[in-house]
Amino acid sequence: MTNVIFRAALEVELTQRVFALIAWARRRRLISRASLLAPLLHRTRTWLDRFGSGLGGMVIRLHGLSSQREPLHLEWHLTVDNNYGPEIPCMAAILLTRKLVRGDTFAPGAQTSEGSLLLHEFEPEFARWGIQTEVIEGVD
Repeated sequence: MTNVIFRAALEVELTQRVFALIAWARRRRLISRASLLAPLLHRTRTWLDRFGSGLGGMVIRLHGLSSQREPLHLEWHLTVDNNYGPEIPCMAAILLTRKLVRGDTFAPGAQTSEGSLLLHEFEPEFARWGIQTEVIEGVD
C-alpha cells in the first residue's frame, strides 16, 4: 500500500472542537501540558455525553497496488453500539496476552506489531461485543 488514511472523530461536535482548540494551544505553547486539563475535561464529560449516543464507528482507507501490481482500494469499516467503542483499543493487548499464555513467543526487543495479530483473530472479540466490521475491496 502506498497511501493509508485513518480518521477518527468524536460524535459531539463541541467536544471535537474543544480538543482541536487544546491541540492548537499546545502546538503554540500556550499551555505547557494538555494533561493538566484532564480533571476539568473529566468533570464536563458526563454533561456533554447526553448529547451523543452509544454508537461509534471507524473507517480506514488504503490505496496502493495489489499483489498483481494493479491499482487497489480497500476500506475497513467498523461499527459499534452500546458504548462499547472504548473496548476496542484493549483488544490487541488481550489477544496478545492470550497468545503468550498459550506459549506463543515473540522476538525479544522493541519492534513493530506488524504480523503479530491478523484481522480475523479479532473476530471472536468483535462478536463478543457486537462489533460489526466489513472489508470493501475495489479497484481504483
